Amino acid sequence: MFNGIIKHTGGFVKLVPGPNNYFVLTINAPTIANKLSIGDSVCVNGACLTVSQIQADNLCFDLLQETLDKTNLGDLNDDSQLNLELSIKMSDYMSGHLVSGHIDFYTELL
Repeated sequence: MFNGIIKHTGGFVKLVPGPNNYFVLTINAPTIANKLSIGDSVCVNGACLTVSQIQADNLCFDLLQETLDKTNLGDLNDDSQLNLELSIKMSDYMSGHLVSGHIDFYTELL
């Protein structure tokens, strides 16, 4: 779970096709990379993603096409900054509200 308060940002590095019909999103996140392990959850621009690799200050996430279709993560470019939020522990101070971070549907605004 997340509390909806953004405390970190990261820079877009690349989004490349991976094997088995997924994509690998790489984000430069020096303020949090050393705090995370493979398998940890990070809220990236509002979507809950799982760390698949850590390469120094870069975090990698495996994304399905569905994630790219339902979020803005498929529209990133070299100048993109991303909002990053670490998941909370039940003992953490709650300064916001609980947010699941899972994208269930997408609606286009007219």
